[in-house]
Amino acid sequence: METLTIRLSINDLKVDPSTGNIIINIDGNSLKPSTNNETSLAGKNGKKYKKSRFSVFMESLIDNLLSKGKKRSAEAYKSALNSFMEFKGKDDFYVYEIKATMLEKYQAWLKRKGLTMNSISFYMRILRTVYNQAVECNLTENTHPFRRVYTGIAKTIKRSVTLDVMKEIRNFKTNDPNVAFARDMFLFSFYTRGMSFVDMSYLKKSDIVNGKIQYSRKKTGQAITIEWTEELQELVDRNPSCNDIYLLPIIKKLNGKERNQKRYRQTIVNANLKKISEALNLKNPLTMYVARHTWASLARDKDIPLKTISLAMGHESEKTTQIYLKNLDLTAVDRANRTIINLLN
Repeated sequence: METLTIRLSINDLKVDPSTGNIIINIDGNSLKPSTNNETSLAGKNGKKYKKSRFSVFMESLIDNLLSKGKKRSAEAYKSALNSFMEFKGKDDFYVYEIKATMLEKYQAWLKRKGLTMNSISFYMRILRTVYNQAVECNLTENTHPFRRVYTGIAKTIKRSVTLDVMKEIRNFKTNDPNVAFARDMFLFSFYTRGMSFVDMSYLKKSDIVNGKIQYSRKKTGQAITIEWTEELQELVDRNPSCNDIYLLPIIKKLNGKERNQKRYRQTIVNANLKKISEALNLKNPLTMYVARHTWASLARDKDIPLKTISLAMGHESEKTTQIYLKNLDLTAVDRANRTIINLLN
């Protein structure tokens, strides 16, 4: 509990007739107790702002996201909060203390840590959303503190690789089991039309039904069906699961810490993909996301219809997909995937 000692005269006190609360006047500002034990601050414009700790307010938004089942958004908010609090280097601060100068220093700090401008923008856009919500909640006046920091989206480097490079990756030989695993997970993503690492991590053995992979994307909740192929079976045979639930050995222990295991394995896989990139003298490092971009690029180069590509990758909204499925047999998507896989043979 914080203790504040103030010397007052009787002229500094008055009673709010609407609530009966005692209002204390300090240097032209008014402080009065609020119903939730926080202090209200009235500025020179006469508008009263409730004093709230930044982390407390942001944690409440995170809890709200979790209550709505928006786990990925909650994780993004938590990541931004942890980063900002690390930068501040102290326990906490009030929402109204967020100023343009503070955010400029935060941006410079992120640059020194080696973050890209898009990563910096990711944090800044989350903090801006939180700040705007704080304004709506009457926690601060809007001083537009984000006007001098980067909140855009910079053009990124090309993420796809050529067909020749894909063949080199498939044929890449190594005695390092971690590098071999990274190669195989990259190929698994490619063979499954760019399945994301999080979806691969939580893919269950029971998701394979009648020669099809049937799962829902974690990102969108959209149902996806993929034909099970010999190439996928070969990868699974080389990388057997460590339990009876999950198809791939990414989540190895069923101990309630599956998400942490996924994050750890993704970090290891990307680190070893970088080793493959260096061995193949690639200009840009491989990541799991490159497999997804490459599948789409090769499909486009083979003149596969854009709507087929979109459906194959789960880009279509559920409503649009349902309409489109009336005119498209899913076998067209399987044929498209087989066409792309055959390019490597």
